[in-house]
Amino acid sequence: MGDQENDALTILSVVLGWTYFACWSSSFYGQVYETYKVKSVAGLAFDYLALNLTGFTFLSIYSTAKYFEDAQKYGIKIEDLAFAYNAVFATLVTIGQVFYYYDTRKDNKVRPWCITFLILLWGTAASYTIYIIVNGQPEDSNLSLWSILGYEKVSISFFKYIPQVYLNYSNKSTVGWSIYNVLMDFFGGFFSFMQIIVDALNKQNISLFDGSLNIVKFILSLESMAFDIIFLTQHYILYSNSHKAKDVQQSLLKPTYVSPIQ
Repeated sequence: MGDQENDALTILSVVLGWTYFACWSSSFYGQVYETYKVKSVAGLAFDYLALNLTGFTFLSIYSTAKYFEDAQKYGIKIEDLAFAYNAVFATLVTIGQVFYYYDTRKDNKVRPWCITFLILLWGTAASYTIYIIVNGQPEDSNLSLWSILGYEKVSISFFKYIPQVYLNYSNKSTVGWSIYNVLMDFFGGFFSFMQIIVDALNKQNISLFDGSLNIVKFILSLESMAFDIIFLTQHYILYSNSHKAKDVQQSLLKPTYVSPIQ
């Protein structure tokens, strides 16, 4: 690692960091507005929300612990904390909309596979916490409790997009799924990725595995961009037929309340 950092690259990193924060954070509120506008959550996969809440809770714990332990060493920025906390808040707002706008005629619910996966994730986290309490934190920081929660967030981010991809495929439409959400998510992932690259160049170190880079953030950036490309393809190419979109939007009227968790 270099002894000195380039001032220009340092400033660029800050700009990229807060730009990714703005894009990724605002992506959540596009979905909040979309749901309010159509007064329905029929186009939103509830598995996605359930996984989001757990994932961003884990990311908040991971980022906070690493930041206060040694932010410079682990590549954790203050904007990483701000994003994680905002993501938990925005997800809770969206879940609140689910309970308010839930439609009995739609078959959206948190499915058994998702519940099983969440139990596995929380069970693993709880078991490892007990292990750490008994044996102490391992010397390898990559095996710390905080790192394990970060890795679990990475796995969640892979699986959480699949239900929404499948729901769009089943509906042959993306109505109810905010394209603004997708665009901001893609640019958030892009700027987050670029910040990591700039930081690596600034430190004269491009290794992802020596602890100086935020590997969790790096993988999350790539996952986001990859799935957003799929969503954009669905929205603009596969399911762009305006007549189908109108038919689906008509079916979203007159919601009535029933608990979505079955």
